[in-house]
Amino acid sequence: MVKHPLERSFNHRTRKLVKITRQMVETRVVHLRQNEQELRKGAVFSYFVMAANHRPKTAKELRVLMDIYRVATILQFLSMSAVVIAFITALYATLSH
Repeated sequence: MVKHPLERSFNHRTRKLVKITRQMVETRVVHLRQNEQELRKGAVFSYFVMAANHRPKTAKELRVLMDIYRVATILQFLSMSAVVIAFITALYATLSH
């Protein structure tokens, strides 16, 4: 079996270094994904806290705020419904076989 010229140039030490570097990068990517999820949750929570603490100064501001809350509530229920439907579909597809 003929090896590729670049493959021949790598010695054992270099291959080991490449393997270790790959493992470190993969581990780092997993940690970054976990941190990203935590940051997303924190951003959503802080947004709702800031929105809940806002005190409207006029009747028009109150009406606009209530309209935004109404739309946000509808969108929240729609997204939760989509998640439930996706979960049930996956469960059915998995358990049917």
